[in-house]
Amino acid sequence: MRRDTWAVSLGDEFTDYSQWERAGEPDGYVWGVRWHLLYPGIRLLPESTEARRWSSELGAPFHTARVETNAHVIELVFSDLRIDRITPGHAVLVIDETGPDGKIPLE
Repeated sequence: MRRDTWAVSLGDEFTDYSQWERAGEPDGYVWGVRWHLLYPGIRLLPESTEARRWSSELGAPFHTARVETNAHVIELVFSDLRIDRITPGHAVLVIDETGPDGKIPLE
């Protein structure tokens, strides 16, 4: 996705297709879901240029993983990663509608 598309697709109206329609179908990318199915899944990639650069700059081993969902592919460069298996129906963190909105200032 192009940077200019990201910039206009950050509002809450882009997280739900019906909400986007009610907002007048503004320009941008409609994520359309509030979650993604982790399929086909996550896998460790061979050493990448980005991981080598981070390892060199910070003096710690870095790795690259590809996270593939039913809608997006994300390459994650990381130094440490923990994956926990949870039972279906388990909720690690639940925030009701009166809780934080999760927005982070983008400067």
